[in-house]
Amino acid sequence: MKLTRRILHYFRPYVFQLLMSFFILATVALLWQAVIFSAKPVFDGLMKLGNTPKTVSVGTAPGGNGSLVQPVPETGKSVEKTARKRQTKDKLAFITRTKDKLKKWFARKGWLSHLNVNRAIQGGDDIMVILIMMLSVFLLKGLFTFSGFYILGRVGFKVVRDIRDDLYRRMTMQSVSFFDRYHSGTLISRITNDVFLIQNAATTKIGDLVKESLILVILIAGVFYISPGLSTLLLVIIPLNIIPFILISRAIRRATGSAQNRMGELTNILKETITGNRIVKAFSMEDFEIRKFVAKNYEFFKANVRMVLATASSSPIMEFIGAIVFCVVIFYGSIQIRSGVMTVGTFVVYIGGVIFIYSPIRRLVKANNDIQMAVEAFRRIFELMDEKNTIQSPAVPKPFPKKVEEVTFKAVSFHYENDERPVLSDVSFAVPRGTIAAFVGSSGAGKTTLANLVPRFFDITRGSIAVNGTDIRDFNLKELRRHIGMVTQETVLFDDTVFNNIAYGRSDIPMEQVIEAAKTAFAHEFIEAMPDGYHSRIRESGVLLSGGQRQRLSIARALLKNPPILILDEATSALDTESEILVQKALNNLMQNRTTFVIAHRLSTIRSADVIYVLEQGKVVESGCHDDLMVQNGIYTRLYNMQFGVDSGIH
Repeated sequence: MKLTRRILHYFRPYVFQLLMSFFILATVALLWQAVIFSAKPVFDGLMKLGNTPKTVSVGTAPGGNGSLVQPVPETGKSVEKTARKRQTKDKLAFITRTKDKLKKWFARKGWLSHLNVNRAIQGGDDIMVILIMMLSVFLLKGLFTFSGFYILGRVGFKVVRDIRDDLYRRMTMQSVSFFDRYHSGTLISRITNDVFLIQNAATTKIGDLVKESLILVILIAGVFYISPGLSTLLLVIIPLNIIPFILISRAIRRATGSAQNRMGELTNILKETITGNRIVKAFSMEDFEIRKFVAKNYEFFKANVRMVLATASSSPIMEFIGAIVFCVVIFYGSIQIRSGVMTVGTFVVYIGGVIFIYSPIRRLVKANNDIQMAVEAFRRIFELMDEKNTIQSPAVPKPFPKKVEEVTFKAVSFHYENDERPVLSDVSFAVPRGTIAAFVGSSGAGKTTLANLVPRFFDITRGSIAVNGTDIRDFNLKELRRHIGMVTQETVLFDDTVFNNIAYGRSDIPMEQVIEAAKTAFAHEFIEAMPDGYHSRIRESGVLLSGGQRQRLSIARALLKNPPILILDEATSALDTESEILVQKALNNLMQNRTTFVIAHRLSTIRSADVIYVLEQGKVVESGCHDDLMVQNGIYTRLYNMQFGVDSGIH
């Protein structure tokens, strides 16, 4: 029930359009009934044509020179009385009367003479009137069907747009730990494949559900009107559909969930292979990746086969039950005709109504199959939306200081979610304004984790991190991050122009400021050499640029932001010597008059740092400038000598 309410929440803003489309589709259902009822005068007319009075010879007068031929009616007064009795009992006699009234109206207007196609090929004016009635009904039905599904389709796409917007908004606003928990392929699958299943249901299947349900109700009402006794008997048989309907719905939901999970895994493999194509080729692992993809694709195939098994079984079951119903109708209807309760035309209409009842039932089953897939997709999407974001702004945030004087760590400890092993333990230090603080240590010592705590990518387990004495958790989250700039080893660039990558989301920035930032980052020269300069597109992840060029664009972006706190995480570790020199010059420009945290493996890049903190197993074990640490002959000295090939004698 809760899931249903959440789904309906997305349709609530468009309730007026929905009601309008439902009303139009209800009219379509009524017109369907009119189409079926209009068959009565057709078949009654055909029976009348087949039973016209015949001319018979009564003999030749003796001695006469010719034969006397006269028409002899096949029916007498008793037959006429029986016909009137049948007309009284026939529930659809009003259709014949409507046809007769239309015929008289056409005659008064003088239209019958214009419509006379050899008197409708000897069928009389009745045939022409009946055909006009049927064509008019079909024309109206077509117009109403178009209008109803067009309105409903627009509503469906609006709902899908809202769902996709909400899902993307929730995902984007999540903490970093959320993206650590879910594979990127899984997230992509949810926002593409799952939303597509909802789109299919919302734009067409809901319309089918409404229209076919209304048609079904009206058809059942129609057959009840014609023959209540027989229709009551059918009501005992028809509910046999319900049990397989429920079982099939459950099977479809289970199979859909499994198939979408496999699709997420498949998307993840695909993404890894595409983004890591150079590694795949460098290690000649094409066959390995193909085998992995084929194995996962086979699991996806098996999940889809289970879904097809469930959906394919519905139609034969419905058809068999329909055959039982049809046999009952034929048997009982023949008795009704012989007793004069029905005309042949009325019986044909009744049979048509019963047959047509199973047409909307089959479509409802198909619509239900697709809607069950959409319900499972909704469940998976809501599962993502319900993920709690633990990194939040306080209810009443404190204003961020206009000038950052100091960033302090006080007895900070941290461990990752669902992992009690400490990454940082009792870390304390202070970085005053304008200070460059470097953090070094072996892999896994906690350097990058420490840097990620400053912009609150994760929240600390114990202790506090403060700016000017105020805990960073007391600031508005966006305001805090607006005052922090980051340049990381993994440069993130977007498939956009150079200008938009440097300005990043700030369309109000003038070109002069972007150029100035690029010049300070030593990027202006290579940007000007590009075909369209600052308006050149750099494609996905900046593949058209070298590593050094990408990094300098990232530095230019940080310079334009002009943050008082700066975090440099292995910013030069992946560069060649020439690129490193240019990037280091750009970084020196960037670090001026800022509170800077530098994470580095290359110790040569942090020799000029004001203070260097050495981390070992999540603790600060040494601190000081480069010269002081070298004199101590401790872990820093060992790391430095290892990089420059000097045997320090420390073990």
